[in-house]
Amino acid sequence: MNTVNTTISVVFRLAAVMVILLAGSDAYPGHHHERVPAGKIIKAPLDSSMDSLMTLYSSGSVTDGAALAGFAIPVSTTEEDLYCVVNDSLRHCFLKITSPGAGAVGLNFSVFSPEPGSRILIYDNSKNLVLGAFDNNITGDTFTTTPLTGETIVIEYQEPYYPDSTQNTPRSVFEIESIIHLGSDRGAISGNEKGVGDSGDCNVNINCTEGEKWQREKRGIVRMLMRVGSSYYWCTGSLVNNTAMDAAPLLLSAYHCGRNADSNDLKYWQFYFNFERPACINQGSPAYNMLYGAELLAEGPIAGGSDFRLLRLDTPPPAHWMPFWNGWDVSGNPSGSGVSIHHPGGDVKKVSTYTTELVTTTPLFGSSPMATNSAWAVTWSETDN
Repeated sequence: MNTVNTTISVVFRLAAVMVILLAGSDAYPGHHHERVPAGKIIKAPLDSSMDSLMTLYSSGSVTDGAALAGFAIPVSTTEEDLYCVVNDSLRHCFLKITSPGAGAVGLNFSVFSPEPGSRILIYDNSKNLVLGAFDNNITGDTFTTTPLTGETIVIEYQEPYYPDSTQNTPRSVFEIESIIHLGSDRGAISGNEKGVGDSGDCNVNINCTEGEKWQREKRGIVRMLMRVGSSYYWCTGSLVNNTAMDAAPLLLSAYHCGRNADSNDLKYWQFYFNFERPACINQGSPAYNMLYGAELLAEGPIAGGSDFRLLRLDTPPPAHWMPFWNGWDVSGNPSGSGVSIHHPGGDVKKVSTYTTELVTTTPLFGSSPMATNSAWAVTWSETDN
């Protein structure tokens, strides 16, 4: 095994993380690799304003918006911070990123441009949970990853190595714009059941008997991890049909879900399909069918409006995820019964039932009234689940 230099372009802007270098790897995920006993460490204190914001939301003082999930923390380093080795016909380069106090960590790339034959693996500190490999089939400049449980995430870059050849100069370009620091591991890929199942008693797993009649509709409900500036929030949206019935990737959510997000933030929004328990009990891992990126088509504010946001997803959900486009009704006639299917606080998919006819209402968000009679007031019903 030989140590080699590299000219891979990697740019990290850093705050509140430390970067530890690794060396040595086998060619494929899951194999053993040795660690460098000493390497460059970059560390900065967590922004005190982020701590204050997390404390404010945790206390229940903020009730008029989406649930706070965590933060986007800029990172910065150079290609000299990489440690690269050659193993047989592959060159491996490693970065290990730790964000102290995080329940889970993900990555945001502002440039993700692997050349043919190269790929990236992303995994947790124990290498039990592996994302990828990601290669040049990824389209677009930006790229974002599902957070992995724990404070630490490892990036491994692999490319072909040709001894005594000019082909050894890497051409792949990657720029990490920030890390995703989640305050808990709720909704992260993990090897345990911690972090989900904390919703209130009125929220029942969608695959309980209460959700039996809604197995088509549930496939249109999406868990959203939304970036707004330097903060991340949880919310829920639904695929919605249009009059053309052409399966356009339209998603309806609320204005208070990610309000003030700009077009750059929307590039990093994550949308999770089928994020649910396989059965009624709180056991079994949910699916991680994630798409990212969206375009804002229309919105209605809270104050004087109806609190909606209509998005077009950058990538249509693949057919094997069995997505379902939910319908809509503009008649204004109240429903006598029904359900709400959602992801409260980023939890797995839940269902709540009502059996009393809806009535129109004009709710207040903080001190801001919505448009007159622009919302339905619902009385939830107790069920067997």
